[in-house]
Amino acid sequence: MNRVSPIRWILFGTIVFSAGFLAFPLTSIGWEEDFHYGLTAWLATKAGFSESDAHLIADGTLKLDRGINDARHLVGWYACAGNDTEASERVRDTHFPSFTRMPAEPEQRKVVADSEAAQRDSLKEMCVNVTPQSREYALDKFGQSLHPLQDSWSHQGKPSIPLACKTNLAWGHPQNPTWKVTWFDNIFGGVEVGSNYWNHNADLTYVHPTDTVAAAKTTYLSLLKYRANLYGSQLNDEWSLLERDVQMFASAQTKADKRAWFKGKHKDLAFLDKINLPNGIASTTNANYGTHNLLVEKILLPSGIILVRQDGSSNGHCSCFREWFEGFLNSWLQSEKPGKLVDEFVDIEAMKQSIAQELSVELGSKLNY
Repeated sequence: MNRVSPIRWILFGTIVFSAGFLAFPLTSIGWEEDFHYGLTAWLATKAGFSESDAHLIADGTLKLDRGINDARHLVGWYACAGNDTEASERVRDTHFPSFTRMPAEPEQRKVVADSEAAQRDSLKEMCVNVTPQSREYALDKFGQSLHPLQDSWSHQGKPSIPLACKTNLAWGHPQNPTWKVTWFDNIFGGVEVGSNYWNHNADLTYVHPTDTVAAAKTTYLSLLKYRANLYGSQLNDEWSLLERDVQMFASAQTKADKRAWFKGKHKDLAFLDKINLPNGIASTTNANYGTHNLLVEKILLPSGIILVRQDGSSNGHCSCFREWFEGFLNSWLQSEKPGKLVDEFVDIEAMKQSIAQELSVELGSKLNY
């Protein structure tokens, strides 16, 4: 009789728990690094800012998708695991601009592109008196103020609610009846059939190029106004000379296309590595496991497990975790011996090496202390 070792059952249970936990907060961001950082920095240089100042502004814009400000993490903790109205309003103000007081149902807090709520922070920063000592801080704050303005296009409409999260507090990608909805979206996408919480279309410029161009134009005009207030001199509006370039940016459908567009505009294009477009998955290596040729994807769950997914091409944009989760779920439902799925979906050796490396670093830091 073949028995599955206890450690594999423990790993299997940990995978199910971790995958379920991560299913909530993955996709409530709007535009990605290509827009929030790359395009914003380029538009800032066109509005008359130096390259260093342009990157300070762009860093501020991207900052609201990082760390404690990341809506994906906030939503997961305050509206799924917790019940925090103040945190919900923080996500509203930085990613889903409206004046609706929380808690409120999704129908009551639809996002409108370029609305007064979306412009509120940027207009406020334009009135701040900037001194030489506060200049870098002011540029960062203005960059942050552009984030909800830009997101008002990618998040316009009625927000979706992630599965198992509170409908009057949580936020997710807007519902859009024109987007393709899969069985995965219907099960894990949100509390309503047809929700798009998992759908990455809200992040992708080529899916809605008209909105991309409109958001870019408003960003550029805001940068012009802010520069005039900062330096006391008004530059001419040259949007008509930039619009064609921005249209080409918006239509780019692969990472290779985005890199080609940014070539000569940015020195370091590493910010494009994480965007959800085909042609390039970062940090992958090939490995052979039994009869399967697997592509090791270094997705490190909170439990310390490194996942793998079966090698295969993708015709459209991809989310590697989503592909792995779908494969795992399908195999789990069809398998008579679910405990053995660990061998197929977990790179145990890579997991051991990762844990050993983390323990070594931790031990080294304590000894050096």
